[in-house]
Amino acid sequence: MKPKKGQRQSQVTSATSRFRGFLRDERGAVAMEYGVIVLLMGIAIVATLMSIGDTLRDSYYGEINTALESAGTADAD
Repeated sequence: MKPKKGQRQSQVTSATSRFRGFLRDERGAVAMEYGVIVLLMGIAIVATLMSIGDTLRDSYYGEINTALESAGTADAD
C-alpha cells in the first residue's frame, strides 16, 4: 500500500526534523573532541618515536650496555 501524499510529506518532515535535531544535539561532543585530541597526540608520539627510535637505541642503550659490561668486568677482577 502506497502512503498518501499527506502521509509522505509528514514522513519527510518528521525525518527532516529528526535530522536537524541530531545536528543540533551537542551531547557527547566534548567527549568526541577529547577523543580526537588524544588520537592526534598518540599519532604524534608514535611518529616521533619512530623517527628517533634508532638514535635512542644506538646512543643511550649502547652507553648503558657498555656501562653494564664494564661493571661486570670490574667485579670479576
